[in-house]
Amino acid sequence: MPTLHLVDNDSARAGPVDEAIIARFLLLGHDCVVVPLETAPMAGRTRLGSLTFDQQHYAVDGAPMASAGPDPVERLTPRELEIALLIASGYCSKVIARRLGISAHTVRAHIERVFAKLDVHKRAELIARMAQLLIGIHR
Repeated sequence: MPTLHLVDNDSARAGPVDEAIIARFLLLGHDCVVVPLETAPMAGRTRLGSLTFDQQHYAVDGAPMASAGPDPVERLTPRELEIALLIASGYCSKVIARRLGISAHTVRAHIERVFAKLDVHKRAELIARMAQLLIGIHR
């Protein structure tokens, strides 16, 4: 779920256009800001949509986030990605093995490689990483 950061109007600003920013959040690989509807999009941002809250109209402007390099998920083999997604869907190793027609030992070996490639140590961490992938937020 995206995190919404409300902007403190008393904090130091880079310029007068920043004074219009009401909130900032990440969504689907975009750095988004909420500004009054009449505010022109800031340089490098495009208008993604608008919203109304308490009879006030706001614009949502966004810019694609710069990639910090290849996503570790891209290094997973198709089978490793399939298993990671099945784990994220709540399946245990035995059920994954039956579903894919492979041994539970082979599933565990794939899981170990996935953990190493994604630098995670628990299934919960893997599930969180897969959720980031599915909503387009990369660390």
